[in-house]
Amino acid sequence: MPAVHIDLPPSVLATLSEYLEAVSVRYDACMAHIEHNYTVDGVRAQIRLHYIRFDGNGRLKIEALAQALASHITYYCISSKRRPKTFRLDEANDLFTEARDYFRQSGTAGEPGELLLYFLLEAVLKVPQMVCKMELKTNRQDETKGADGIHLIYDAANDCLVVYLGEAKLIASYSQAMASVFDSIARFHANRQERHELKLVTKHFKAADPVLREEVSKYLDDQHPQGSCRIVHACLVGYDWDSYKELAGSKGAELIATFKDQYIRFFESRIKPKLDEHCAGFRDKSLEFEFFFLPFRSVQEFRDEFLRIIMGSAPS
Repeated sequence: MPAVHIDLPPSVLATLSEYLEAVSVRYDACMAHIEHNYTVDGVRAQIRLHYIRFDGNGRLKIEALAQALASHITYYCISSKRRPKTFRLDEANDLFTEARDYFRQSGTAGEPGELLLYFLLEAVLKVPQMVCKMELKTNRQDETKGADGIHLIYDAANDCLVVYLGEAKLIASYSQAMASVFDSIARFHANRQERHELKLVTKHFKAADPVLREEVSKYLDDQHPQGSCRIVHACLVGYDWDSYKELAGSKGAELIATFKDQYIRFFESRIKPKLDEHCAGFRDKSLEFEFFFLPFRSVQEFRDEFLRIIMGSAPS
C-alpha cells in the first residue's frame, strides 16, 4: 500500500519574514561584500567580508552609510506595535525624536555599531529584529544589557526557530575587537544569559500579532513539546584599516581592484589566523556564528558622523 502524504498547513512562523523593515537598496548604495570560500575549523561559522563603497571621487561613503542608518532608527528603537500603520508627518517626527533620544551623546557610545549590525542582519541576511532593546533601557545613558540585538527567522525544513543574538564591536584594533567579541560571548554563556534573552522575546515581542507571538513563545520554551530553537551569534567586527591611506588618489575600477586585493591579503595574513585561533579555543562547539568583518578608515570617524547626523552636532 503506498504511503499517504499529508500536507501540513504552513506555520504562522513563516510570516516572520514579513516583519523585515531595513531598506535593502540603502545597503546597496553604500555597502557591498567580497565573495570568498573561507571557512574556520572548530565551530560552525559563516564569514562575511563587507566594505563601505567608494564614490566617484574615490572617497569612502561614510556619510551615506551614516545617513542610511539614521533613516532606520525609528524601526530599530520603537516596536512596530507602538507605531501606527499610517501616521502624519508630525507623528513621524515625534517618533524619530523619541528614537534619537535613546542614543547616548558620547563619542564612545556602542549604539552606532549595534544599529549597524541590525542593518546588516535585516538587509543582508533577511532576519528581522524581534525585540527593540533600546526602548527597554531604564537609564538612557546606559548601554543596552545582554545581547546587542535579537532577531528571529523560521527554518521550515527543520521546523526550527533560529535566534540571532547580536554582538557588535567597533574598535580601532581588529585583534582587540575580535577578542572582545569572543570574551563577551563566553561571559554571556557563563552567566547563563541565554534563557533571559529568550524570555525577552516573549515579554517584549516587537510585533503586534498575538498569534505569531504565541507560536514563537512555544518554540522558545524548552519545556514545551512543540518545536525547537537554535542560537546563532551574529558578530560585527569593525576596525581601523591603515591601508586606506595607500589608496589615496585612485579612482574607478583601478581603485576597487586594488582595494579588494589588499583587503583579501590583509584578511588572510592578519585576521584569519586570529579568527581560527579564537574559534579553535572556544569551548562550546554546539553554537553557530555569523561573522561580519568591516574595515573603516576610522571607526571613530564613523561613530562621530552618525551621531552628528542624528543629533545635529558633533558628540562630546
